[in-house]
Formats: sequence, C-alpha cells, structure tokens
Amino acid sequence: MLSLTLQKELKLAEHSRYLKRLQAEALTDELTQVYNKRGWEKLLQAEEKRTRRYGHSSAIYVVDLDGLKEINDTCGHLAGDELIRQTTQILRHSVRTEDVVARLGGDEFATLTIETSEAEANVVKERIQQAPINNQVEASVGVAIRLPVTGLKESFRLAYQQMYVHKRSKQDQG
Repeated sequence: MLSLTLQKELKLAEHSRYLKRLQAEALTDELTQVYNKRGWEKLLQAEEKRTRRYGHSSAIYVVDLDGLKEINDTCGHLAGDELIRQTTQILRHSVRTEDVVARLGGDEFATLTIETSEAEANVVKERIQQAPINNQVEASVGVAIRLPVTGLKESFRLAYQQMYVHKRSKQDQG
C-alpha cells in the first residue's frame, strides 16, 4: 500500500513538473529564450496590477529590426535567426537584470523597465538605440512611459507609434 502511494505521489510530481515546463514553453520564444507575444501579454497584465497598487511608473520600448527581410533574402534564414539572437543579447545587455525583454514575433521586440522615471527611460532609450549601432545592427526604437493616468497597454501602443516615427525619419534621411 505504501509503495502504491509513493508511486502515485512520484507520478503526480512528475506530471506537475511536466505541466510547468509546458506552460513555460508556451510563454517563451524558442529561438531567443525570452518571452514571446503570449508571455509579454501576461507580463503586462501582471505588471499593470502591480503598478496600479504601488503607483510606480514603468517604461516600454518597442524595437524593430531594419532590414531583416533583406538579410533573410540575401544571406538566408540562418543569418536572420543569428541577427535575431544577437539583437536579443544586445537588448538584454542594454537594460537592468530585473527588466524584461520579449520577442513579439518576426523582427519586433519589446522591453519593459519597471520603476523607471522619464529621465531614466530616456537614458535607457539612448542605450537601446546606440547598442545595435555599436554592433552593426540597424533598428528603430520607440519608448513610452506608463503614468498613473495611462495603463501599460496604452504605453505599449504609444511606444509602437514612436518606433514607426523613428523608422520613417530614418527612411526620410536615407
């Protein structure tokens, strides 16, 4: 009887670990090992509750690689995948360890910095813009601050808009 009980407990523990691994895989981008779009959405929901409770501001950055399609077309998808992995590392090194980087799909990334003032957000934005350049990677960046009157979803939308403004300004110059 004791043996059967132990076997059942071991099976339940194994099953629980398996389910946790599946859940983690569902929220993680396979190529980069950072949050995917689903994980990002869950993170924003959880962080929104926390920031409302404590009143902290946060910043969201949206990064779009410029020219990934051309790299895929001329050098192949393996080169494109390597650029995506490289960009992930660049972004991770541009923010604090407690901040979050996500790959939203294709050539789009997002970063959430928590408890970030507007002045701090601008410093991080400069780092996020400069780091790809230093690594011969072209990217467009947008940032928006989550203030008490706005939510993270609105900040995310505004950061996207700013990223497209940055992208258009670079196209107009070149």
